Amino acid sequence: MTGNSASLHVCILGGPTLWRLGAQALLSDRPNLALVTHAADLTQVTESPDVVLLDDSIANDWLPSLAASLPQTRALVIADKLNEATLLAWLEQGALGCIERNASLPELLNAIRQVAAGEASLPQAIALQLVTRLARQAPPGKSNFPEPLTDREREALALLAQGLSNKEIAQRLYISVRTVEGHLASVYDKLGVHSRTEAALYAVRQGWVTPN
Repeated sequence: MTGNSASLHVCILGGPTLWRLGAQALLSDRPNLALVTHAADLTQVTESPDVVLLDDSIANDWLPSLAASLPQTRALVIADKLNEATLLAWLEQGALGCIERNASLPELLNAIRQVAAGEASLPQAIALQLVTRLARQAPPGKSNFPEPLTDREREALALLAQGLSNKEIAQRLYISVRTVEGHLASVYDKLGVHSRTEAALYAVRQGWVTPN
């Protein structure tokens, strides 16, 4: 994984040929994407892309194979319509994010960047419902932190658990994205977690975030 958005290889996988070609044309002139390819299925992928935009029509068939054959590739599922059950199933099969097909180009590019960076990218409308469901299924967590969170760290964590991106958290708290990243890195270290989903689960289980 390159970690540099200017050199990302994105592969559009599955779905109708015309849709793949259209998505490729839409993304190919983005200055932060170095290579955009497409393939009908995983057997046609000849290189290891950084991010795969996986059509929902083949997600269930190819997600397990993708994790096994291209472990460094991160999957973002493109779906006509998302719901909690299908989203959870894709995440359990190895997808790192999901986005609806009618999302705007800036939303898609942001999702690609998040997934490439190893961050979960989920629709805000159902992210909190999903995290709450997972939290209820998880065993009870500890009630005290090894090291207390600052007020700002707790605010950033609560917004993260609502499904907001780092940019949206920064706008909400009137701070820079770099400052948000610093707060969340500190949160992860203090909680002993390694992902946005784990941190969000902790916040829900502590009662800091509740479903609308």
